[in-house]
Amino acid sequence: MSVFSTHTLIFLLLTAFAGQLLPRRLRPFLLLAASILFYALIQPRYLPMLLLSCVAVWALGRHMERLPRSARKSWLIGGITIVTAPLLVFKYTNLFIQTLSDLLNWNLSPVRLLAPLGISFFTFRMISYLVDVSGARCKAEPSLFFLTLHLTWFPQILAGPIERSKDLLDQLKNPAQPDLDRALRRILAGLLKKLVIAERLAVFVDPVFRDPAAYAGINLIFAAVFFYLQIYCDFAAYTDLAVGVSELLGIRSKENFNHPLASRSISEFWRRWHITLSFWLRDYIFLPFSYSLLRRTDKWRRRAAELSVYALATTVTMFVAGLWHGAGWNFVIWGLLHAFFMIFSHLSKRTRKRLRRYLGLQKRAAVNASLQWTSTFVLLTLSWIFFRSGSVAEALNYLGHIRLGLTGSGWVHLGFTLSFAAAFALWEWGSGKGLWRRLLPEAAPVRVVLFALALCVLIVFSVDTTNEFIYFRF
Repeated sequence: MSVFSTHTLIFLLLTAFAGQLLPRRLRPFLLLAASILFYALIQPRYLPMLLLSCVAVWALGRHMERLPRSARKSWLIGGITIVTAPLLVFKYTNLFIQTLSDLLNWNLSPVRLLAPLGISFFTFRMISYLVDVSGARCKAEPSLFFLTLHLTWFPQILAGPIERSKDLLDQLKNPAQPDLDRALRRILAGLLKKLVIAERLAVFVDPVFRDPAAYAGINLIFAAVFFYLQIYCDFAAYTDLAVGVSELLGIRSKENFNHPLASRSISEFWRRWHITLSFWLRDYIFLPFSYSLLRRTDKWRRRAAELSVYALATTVTMFVAGLWHGAGWNFVIWGLLHAFFMIFSHLSKRTRKRLRRYLGLQKRAAVNASLQWTSTFVLLTLSWIFFRSGSVAEALNYLGHIRLGLTGSGWVHLGFTLSFAAAFALWEWGSGKGLWRRLLPEAAPVRVVLFALALCVLIVFSVDTTNEFIYFRF
């Protein structure tokens, strides 16, 4: 079942309608039934594995809570091993085989494995629950029913947000009254981002990345920039739909994006991009790893070691972030590039401050901000080339065909695509500044007119596509 299929639409409408009819105390039963049915319709073969994982996580959480904290570590390690085993097998077996084959010059054939949809997302959700229970950050959920609902919540299971149990469980037990206006606005925004912007950009991006040599020239630069916008619109669209559908059922989801295109550093980008993953990486990898290294350092040398600890912890964290996104070394390089950019920024902080003072940029805030934004945008666009390419070799091949010269054809297509990208960038800039909220009245008639206009844009400019969301691959 495709997310954009008629079956999905009917499923969502029936679920939302039933949620309105049922008394509030009975809604959790509807939500769990909908979550299980949703995954059964998409990938029925992996539903038993998902449900067994939920049972294992529930039992481990209950058992660890009864133990003294000093005795929980071995159970936590065992629990993490259990829930990550399917992820490692389904997602990384062929990467291991291919790497081994390349290193030892063996002729090994890949294994035909279809990874369960959303496995990276629900695995991280299970890990966070086990770690939080082990560290007494939250109580173990006594009800298998509600923990299964939390771990399989259908609007979020395929591509997040990666909610923590403390943020979602209480809402699932007692859903609020839906805010239909907010829900419909978010769903419409998601459809616009996906079908009008992301898929329109994909029409330009996909053939260029498929055959860079045929488009050698400045088209490759535009395609890389367009992919940055495409993956943002694509992923933000899914988040909008997840937030909107959850709101239809009385659940308020976490936000996953905060205008990442406005970032003026790589660190700021990760505070704005895929926020729930960023916080997960910070809380469960970066901070524990950093504290573990610092505890092993003599207190007199701790200050001097902080820089090395930051560099190592950032490298490990972004290595995991890259590998989590995809089973390929191009994803690892994408993550390590981000690590390098952040470490270099940290190392050069004083030098850049002196340079700004020397150039007089401290008195020219707008110029300074523009330079920071431009350099960040260029570095991010460069890293996205590795993310989009099928391998490291393909990424290097793509970079090798970039030229500043103009190509002789395709200017109408480029201009048309550029107009959509520019329109979205303008809207995003205005949203980040709160401009549209100040300019557009909140009166109901105005909202109705804007909603109708958005529907017209969706109908006229949407691209007929069978492409699923990009992050479904991860």
